[in-house]
Amino acid sequence: MNKLRAYARSILLASTIGLWLLVAWLPALTHAAPSDLPPRPEIPPTTAPPVPSKGAYIELAIQGATVEMRSLWTAVQWQDGLGEWHTVEGWQGTPEEDVTKRWWVAPKDFGTGPFRWLVYQGGELLALSISFHLPGSAGETVRVGVTLPSTTSG
Repeated sequence: MNKLRAYARSILLASTIGLWLLVAWLPALTHAAPSDLPPRPEIPPTTAPPVPSKGAYIELAIQGATVEMRSLWTAVQWQDGLGEWHTVEGWQGTPEEDVTKRWWVAPKDFGTGPFRWLVYQGGELLALSISFHLPGSAGETVRVGVTLPSTTSG
């Protein structure tokens, strides 16, 4: 009987310690990203909007492009509350033949920002746009231009 009581006490003690550790570490395990970071935009899988009348667009216009468009790469970045810039995963790609790049914006992201465009060639940053905010309403297009330096090679 003493062995049974000792065993029961051991189980009770181990359970109590385990529960205490769970309660102590639970906040650390469930801690989310800082709440002051802006949400990332919802990115559809293509540049075509699923519901054109409800969304909007951002558009980059590249000027001074004397290189093959397929050698360029564009990306959009968003700035968090700490001033750090982060590349938007779904808003990256090569420019179109008309030297523009366009991305669809979901209504829930209207008016958020700041964002900026970057243009690369072979991993080298060629141009960086001014910062901008996403469109504020359906059907709107925010157009941003950049000028490439004349020393780019094809």
